[in-house]
Order: sequence, then C-alpha cells, then structure tokens
Amino acid sequence: MNMGDGLGKPFKTLDEQIDILVKRNLIVKNKEQAKYLLTKHSYYSVINGYKDIFLKKKQSKFEEDCYEDDTTLTDIINLHDFDKKIRIEILSALENIESTLATNINYIFAERFGENQEQYLNPKNFKPGSITAKGKSQRDILIEELKKICTSNNHPMKHYRENHYNIPPWILVKGATFGNLLYIYKLFRKEEKDYLICRCLGISKSEIDEDLKEFFIKMLEIFWRYRNWAAHGGRMYSHKVREQLPYYSQAYDRFEIVKTAYNKGQGRNDIFALFIGIAFFFKSDATAYLNFAVGINFYIEKYSKEYKKYGDRVIKQMGLPLDYSKCLFENLPDVNHSTFLNNINSQLFKV
Repeated sequence: MNMGDGLGKPFKTLDEQIDILVKRNLIVKNKEQAKYLLTKHSYYSVINGYKDIFLKKKQSKFEEDCYEDDTTLTDIINLHDFDKKIRIEILSALENIESTLATNINYIFAERFGENQEQYLNPKNFKPGSITAKGKSQRDILIEELKKICTSNNHPMKHYRENHYNIPPWILVKGATFGNLLYIYKLFRKEEKDYLICRCLGISKSEIDEDLKEFFIKMLEIFWRYRNWAAHGGRMYSHKVREQLPYYSQAYDRFEIVKTAYNKGQGRNDIFALFIGIAFFFKSDATAYLNFAVGINFYIEKYSKEYKKYGDRVIKQMGLPLDYSKCLFENLPDVNHSTFLNNINSQLFKV
C-alpha cells in the first residue's frame, strides 16, 4: 500500500503506517482494528484526505504533521464516513438535475429539430463555438461525441439502430454524460437556450435576463465539476471548484446572503455555493429540494451532535453559516404546477 508518490514517499507496510501516525500524536487504541481499517480505506484517501482539521498549526512548512492532543484514528474515520454520506446526498441531487436537463434537451431536440438523428444532429442547430486545440470547432467535437453515442453497442442504442434504424433524442440522452448536456446547452442558439432555462426552472421567457443566463451557465458548470468529483470519490465537505457563481439576488436572497458577504467569499465556489445552485435549480421542484435538504441537514446535525469538538470546524469548512438549518428550510418556494406548465408552454416559444 503506497503512502505517496513514488520516490518521495516510498511504500510502507500497515505496521509502518500506523507507527508513523502514532509518532505524529494520533491515538490508535486498537492496532489490529486500525490495520483492518487501512485495508478497507487507503492511507492516502483517509489519512491524507481528512487529517487537516485535526492537526496542530505548524510553525513552519518544513515541520511534520502533528495531531492535536486526544485525536484518535476513529475521529478521522468518522469524518471520512460523514463525508461519504454527504457525497451520496449530493450525487443523488445532481443525478436528479442531470435527468431534468436530459429530459428537456431531448424534448427540445424533438420539438424543434425532429426525432430523426440526422435532423437533430444537423450542425445548423448549434452555434460553432470556439476553435479547440485540435483545430476543430466545439460544435464539430460535440456532434462527433453525440454520433459516437448513436453508434455504440450499448443498450438501448444498438436495439434502436438495428430495429428502428434511428436513435431518437430521448434514447440518445440515455448515453450522454453531464458534460455532453452542458455543451449542448452552451452551443444551443439563443432561443433554445432560453427555452431550456424556462423548462428547467418553470419560469416565463420574460423573466430571463443576462444576469440569469450568466448564473445558469456557471451553476451548470459547478454541478458538472462536483458531479465528476463526487463520482470519483473525492472529499466533498471542504472541496472548492475553479468556477464561481456570479451574484444573482434571486438565488442568494433566500439564503440571506448580501452582496458584501458574497464579495468576502461566502457561497461562491464551495459546498455552500453548490447548495445555493441546487436550491435554485429545484425552485420548481419542492419535493426534490426537500429530499436533498433533509438528507444534508440530518447528516450535518448528527455529526455535529456526536462530535461536538469538530462539528463547527466542518460546517466552517463547508462554507455554511452556523445556522445552516435555517438557511436550508426557510423561504421555500410555493410551487404551482399550473403556473409552471403555462410558463414553459408560452406562445413566446413558438417558431
């Protein structure tokens, strides 16, 4: 089991790994149990991944890690397990969002362009985008990727190709990744972009402005980053992404975040920013949002009660205010299904 990156961090046996932890002031109450845990979770993913909030402050960058007094291996494992539960809740919400995107993209494809793959994959349906390092436009690369899905031997692509001689858009999206869906949106023309926003959020076209469009695309990019990070088992609670949500009052007001707090970094590119984006995307789906909020609140509250010494630290690392529960559950939108359907079926979208 390798603790590091080759020559700089040579291989260490389980006994050697535990000895290092003990020398760094970590309490290991049961060595055999510790060895067992390190066969289930790698040293790198658990110790290196979750040690930070348990360490004493270093006086210099050359100083070795040293754990705070009374810190146990179990403390680190418990944080790892908490993070895993948070990851599952986030993945579930993002898969729901991905499904909504896919459903509405396939609807727009079929309604606007036709259900035949030669129709909806016509390059004229998309903007060219920028030229990539390969010398091709983003549109060319996107269409190549979508055609690969159509020609794959995965089910149900193969069945539709061999029995119906066509892959309709509602079948295509079953093989599309979140990244594919994001780039479809990016390369949609203005009318299709606006239509997708309305269908996802349940708003009318008249409510769309440049600020909303900027927020929507950055929100999708953040979803995509966290979706990939979570799918590969990355540490969630303290993770930040490169993209930042722009300040959009309709998304931030319900969390009582004013522009000055945002300017100081609150809710920009951390887990709190992700929560703000999820809440905004689910503004017309109260059930989906509540399922997410209840799960997240349950695990944070449970961890904070059981491990009071570290609860506030974890909440701070997530970027959440200490009254996070109030933020999650106050000012919930009142969803009216008739209004939602009237908005997305507005005559403004007829072509």
